[in-house]
Amino acid sequence: MINIGINGYNIISKMIIYNIIKKKDKRFNIVAINIANEKINIDKFIYMLKNDNIYKLSKIIIIKDIKNDKIIINNKFKINIINENNINNLNWKKYKAKYIIETRYTLNPNIHIKNGANKVILTYTNFDYPIYVFGVNHSNYKKENNIISYASNTTNCLSPILKILHREYKVLECFITILENKNFSEYDIFNNYLNIIPYKSKVNKEIYKVLPEMYKKIKDITFKIPNYIYISVVDLTIRLKKNTNYEKIKKNIKFYSKNELTGILKYINKDIIYTDILYNKMISIFDAKSSIMLNNNFFKIICWYNNVIGYSNKIIDFIIYIEDNY
Repeated sequence: MINIGINGYNIISKMIIYNIIKKKDKRFNIVAINIANEKINIDKFIYMLKNDNIYKLSKIIIIKDIKNDKIIINNKFKINIINENNINNLNWKKYKAKYIIETRYTLNPNIHIKNGANKVILTYTNFDYPIYVFGVNHSNYKKENNIISYASNTTNCLSPILKILHREYKVLECFITILENKNFSEYDIFNNYLNIIPYKSKVNKEIYKVLPEMYKKIKDITFKIPNYIYISVVDLTIRLKKNTNYEKIKKNIKFYSKNELTGILKYINKDIIYTDILYNKMISIFDAKSSIMLNNNFFKIICWYNNVIGYSNKIIDFIIYIEDNY
């Protein structure tokens, strides 16, 4: 069995649960979730899991086992519910958790290993650990990497496209503009739900880690926008060394989406809006209608991504890859 423990409860945790339930791989087992929030008891956790405005899991069947601090989902997943703010007190060995999916920005994830976990996957960028993106550099994974960072959802969207363009045409330089939803802490910091806020991210540095050939070729800026449904879009303005045209680029991207990057990259050649991406499990969605060409070396590439469903789905795929190959 692939025993999963989850530290922290938020939209990423919820979508990890969602994707595991939806996966056909019967090896997966969610053994424990640490809510780490004293304001949330089991009843409130079940309510939050089954209901929200966007990503409802109302069709799942949840049985509450208060005596044993467990919930049972769809008569299959028997999940221990923990509510511990101090990760030093977590006992993953007790629950036989092999993989811990860390969603709380823990400063010292090594504690999970000390507490009985085999592997820890950070759902955020941490440059102290190896950074991987499934479909881009996952084959570089080493068995001794017990703690890895799965980068940001933006890097997961951009790096497959950059990998294609550099392999086929050699990228000389690019500017990236990202339109991304604010998270709840950012609403609190700026105390304004309506503003669009320029923000300097570390996406370029993340991409350098998974695609070293992009080093010093990227500059990026993010605009945090009011958006409650976790859909983002990136505008990649790129200059290529090899002369080409937009039709050839589209043909190449479509080819990769059906071959090497199947399940990661989606090719769409029709008018779309951001709610069309709402339940799309692909992490990189190429918008062929919106992307444009200026000349044979200069292009604007538009990609969409679902920050939560697409991102968490690829984490699960990466775990499957590790299990099947190491």
